[in-house]
Amino acid sequence: FERQDRDPRCFLRWLTLALEPFLPDTSLITEEPGFLSLLNALLGLTGPLLLVLDDCQVIFDSPTFDLIHRLLLHRPPRLFLALASRCLPDWDDLPQLQSRGDVRLLQAEELRFIPDEARNLAVDSYGMDISPVQLQALMARTEGWPIAVQLALRAALSLGNLEEALRHLEEPGGPLPAYLASEVLEAQPAQLREFLRDTSILGRLTPSLCNALLQITDAEEKLNRIYRENLFLYREGTGYPPSYRYHPLFAEFLQGRLREDAIRWRTLHRRAAEYLEQQDDQGSLEQAVEHWLAAEEFSRAAPLIARLAHSMWESSRFDRWQEWTAHLPPAELDRHPDILLSLGQAQIDYSRLDEALTTLSRAERVCRQRGDMAGLSRALRHKGTVYWRWGEHQQAIACFTEALQHLPADRRRDRAALLNTLALAQAGTDLTAARRAFQEARQIMAEEGDKFGLATVLTNLAGYVFLRQGEFPAALRALEKAARLFEELDNRHYLSYCLTNTATLLTLMGEYDRARELARQALHMGRELEMLNIEG
Repeated sequence: FERQDRDPRCFLRWLTLALEPFLPDTSLITEEPGFLSLLNALLGLTGPLLLVLDDCQVIFDSPTFDLIHRLLLHRPPRLFLALASRCLPDWDDLPQLQSRGDVRLLQAEELRFIPDEARNLAVDSYGMDISPVQLQALMARTEGWPIAVQLALRAALSLGNLEEALRHLEEPGGPLPAYLASEVLEAQPAQLREFLRDTSILGRLTPSLCNALLQITDAEEKLNRIYRENLFLYREGTGYPPSYRYHPLFAEFLQGRLREDAIRWRTLHRRAAEYLEQQDDQGSLEQAVEHWLAAEEFSRAAPLIARLAHSMWESSRFDRWQEWTAHLPPAELDRHPDILLSLGQAQIDYSRLDEALTTLSRAERVCRQRGDMAGLSRALRHKGTVYWRWGEHQQAIACFTEALQHLPADRRRDRAALLNTLALAQAGTDLTAARRAFQEARQIMAEEGDKFGLATVLTNLAGYVFLRQGEFPAALRALEKAARLFEELDNRHYLSYCLTNTATLLTLMGEYDRARELARQALHMGRELEMLNIEG
């Protein structure tokens, strides 16, 4: 449909011309075709005929659409209508038409390609045999949106590389931005275009957040309209107030437009960050960090990054946290040694020990300069872990011992963590001392209610003391309790280590079937998390 089709006389002339080749008796159509004469002619159809009408949203609220409604109500038995539109018509009788089977709705979720459909399109229409990994990347990038899938495959055909095509899908001047600009954005009123552009920076849209971002009061009304008109806005859940998100490709397109105004880009990110930080829940604080970084307000981002380190570590989402730290200038990192300490700990866990020692030595220097004894103790503890991993046990024990000396008396959890790492180093030379240190650490973690710390101590106690001294049942009980705690915390990173140790123990106990199953689970987790040491 085009704008001129809002005139029913114009529409009927074009429709009659299109239908004439399929009508057995065109004499029933008057010289100036009307609705009744066309309907009479359609009654003579000898076989089924499908009439497809596209872009129906152009003629909503016009006499032409009223005419189409009448045609649907008085449809000849052999005529079938397919109406394509960005949004649903506001017909009062739509529910009744659906319940009688006269109308079937296919909405965005049903129109998305599923993986098999996307693969078939690649093979049948583009002659491309894409791998499962490529198919997964295609579906993740496009979320099954048909036009985006087609444009990506077309670009891959010319570039000879699907990965490259997906990376450049949103390039300015490319086919997808051109489509979104001409077919979607420019068709909206100016005020709604600005709303779409400015709210595109939000990963999750709620009325209150949008109102705060744009300093308006009618965000809920605008979001409802955008959702009704299917402008690539998806509702999340069924709760109230409603929560939405944009299709990622549409959001990237809109953000490209917003970036053209650098001042507004930073202003909006600042407003979003301020609002989200006030909410003070985990999800909001994580989003606030993203917005402070986008606004290049590093001094506002850094305290939140330091604050979120522990919770993101426990939930196995530390990769995202490390990405945040990569944006911080060196001077900002020096102002927040807690970030350096957490980063060093992560580098140890990912076996990047040289990097870890450099990071931790820097943290140690900063903490000594600032007189931060708790931070200094933590830096020495992690440095000791590096030396222990290198097999330099005496240097490790020296670091742990000094760390205990600097630790304030009220830092019980830190003391337990230190005792745990000290015991690891002692286990190489003195199992009795190691057992005492582990047992004290275990008691403190249990009293403090630190599930992660307790699970870590139990894992180490099982592997470094019980197992070495042949106390297999005690080792198994400790590992099984640690696994339950890691599962409660949803920490798949540490759970994979725990399952690997349990599988090894069960092998020694002769329980090969259980050992094999746990080893498979650990290997699957390790591969998902790209933990090369688990794979080995």
